[in-house]
Amino acid sequence: MSTEKMSVKGKYIVDKCGRVRIFRGINGVLKYFPWYPYKAPDPPLLDSNYMSNLRDWGFNVIRLGTMWAGAEPVEGQYNETYLLKLKEIIELANNYNIYIFHDMHQDLLTSALKGLDNLSGYDGIPLWLFKKFKPCVDNNKFTCPSKTGIKPCVKYPCPFQPGFDSNGNWFFNYFTSICSSGFQQLYKNQSGAIDSWSKFWVKIAETFGPYSNVLGYELINEPWFGDFYKDPFLLLPAKAGHENLLPVYDILNHAIRTVDTQSLLFYEPVTYGVFLHGPFLGTGIVTNSSIYLNLY
Repeated sequence: MSTEKMSVKGKYIVDKCGRVRIFRGINGVLKYFPWYPYKAPDPPLLDSNYMSNLRDWGFNVIRLGTMWAGAEPVEGQYNETYLLKLKEIIELANNYNIYIFHDMHQDLLTSALKGLDNLSGYDGIPLWLFKKFKPCVDNNKFTCPSKTGIKPCVKYPCPFQPGFDSNGNWFFNYFTSICSSGFQQLYKNQSGAIDSWSKFWVKIAETFGPYSNVLGYELINEPWFGDFYKDPFLLLPAKAGHENLLPVYDILNHAIRTVDTQSLLFYEPVTYGVFLHGPFLGTGIVTNSSIYLNLY
């Protein structure tokens, strides 16, 4: 069965004949240069034997990390070499009837966290954009005593302490003021952030939308709440989803649809919204509470 563009009917993805299509796939994300998985232990996505094995094992979709920092390392200048590599992956996958959906992956937003008390981070958004944001203010009023010399923007809320993530709990770095402030500025179009984000997605949709095996676009991976130190109610997924995510998703949707009206759009609630849903703590955006889990 050859690949074709899909559509949505209720909670289901359907083909042109109206049949429900079930996708089983893998995650293919590389969080540093060259920004695409090409060798073990990551999935070697340019290896035809590997693609053949995926098909034979029953997989039919790849969640492909489409990294903004890789695509636009300099503002307004797109890395055509990187985009060409993604094209090669898509074309090879299509030979084996494997679909692709593009994932703008991020964790902790920025590599600017690196070097600040040994925090982890990589460029989920381009560093040139993050450097245009306003310096965050130490608005964390609940910090415990910290080491001498730690910059205010990386203080942690009690009971967390600098260095607590050394056992691999990198996720808690989201609770730094610098990370939460960065997300808030991204959502509120500081320094034209959403404008640049929209242009990135238009470039991706223009480049890859014509491929029949491009299932769609995941607008952002695991979006954080925003600056919950300034507004603690953002910790409620419904509030953060309605005030921060929904307006941005609307803008990105309209931008993508100017160049691609066929590919699907995948969007996530705030990070733990999938666990807290319903009429009171719902995401405010999706009706299917398991949509995030379905992305994997």
